[in-house]
Amino acid sequence: MEPRPGKLDVLRIEGHDLRSPLANIRQYAGMALARKELDPRTRRALEIIVKNADRALDLVEAWLDVRRSGAGTLELHPTPTSLPGLVRMALADEKAAADEAGVQVRADLDEAIPPLALDADRMRRAVRAIVQAALRRAPSGSTIRVRLRPHDGEVRLEVEDEGPLPGAEERERAFDPEYQMLRARRMAAGLAMALARASAEAHGGGAFLEAGPNGGATHVLRLPLARA
Repeated sequence: MEPRPGKLDVLRIEGHDLRSPLANIRQYAGMALARKELDPRTRRALEIIVKNADRALDLVEAWLDVRRSGAGTLELHPTPTSLPGLVRMALADEKAAADEAGVQVRADLDEAIPPLALDADRMRRAVRAIVQAALRRAPSGSTIRVRLRPHDGEVRLEVEDEGPLPGAEERERAFDPEYQMLRARRMAAGLAMALARASAEAHGGGAFLEAGPNGGATHVLRLPLARA
């Protein structure tokens, strides 16, 4: 079903009005930061402004993407992509967080999976989101197991933690943005999970949470096994 023109107009207005003030703050702080004669305190203050403006812009873009997915206008830019390589990069992105949490991450990736037509940036973020969700559940000293394998004409990425068994509500709302925001006490976590599912669905797949075979929970991303 095509989105109504009015809904698209609202998204454009929201995007413009939310981005523009933040982009101006970031631009002018960056210009001031380029001056050589700044004292250390002023330089540090400007660096903080730039960092927080970038963070706010990322949140705005993620929120708009969630809105776009609901309107059926989430854009993909697919290119031939090695999914095992993409998963390895996503795990490298989260290594510091895993080390800080005292959690080991072990990966078993089927290297025979052929290149797939994927929006690599969106899927890398999706993988990072479910790894982050597993880290939020995993107790210190435990292990997260990441498996990538073909399954019934699809590719399944499974991220299994050793946390508590998920209840019915957690399984049902694992990718619900508001539910995840409240659990993590962070807006970014909820948006990331919603976009993980939206990205998988936009590629013709899906995402869900199930009880792990050995206890704990397993976050799953499914993608069609179609060559690029």
